[in-house]
Amino acid sequence: MSLPVSPDLISSELESAKKILEKWIEKVNSGLPVIDEPGDDQQLELLIRELCGEMRIVAGKCGNLAEVLLGD
Repeated sequence: MSLPVSPDLISSELESAKKILEKWIEKVNSGLPVIDEPGDDQQLELLIRELCGEMRIVAGKCGNLAEVLLGD
């Protein structure tokens, strides 16, 4: 059996997703504006919008990798 993509590509995609997740874990743990520290609603909204966008990127990376590996 052979993989449809190289192990290096699999590792690279997973590392990329990991970096994004680590960034957001750090941001959330350091405190969110309005919720954990002073700030206004617009700051929180912008942060959540960015978080959601980057989570979609991670989900897409993982979903696409799974589809390729399963041959879907």
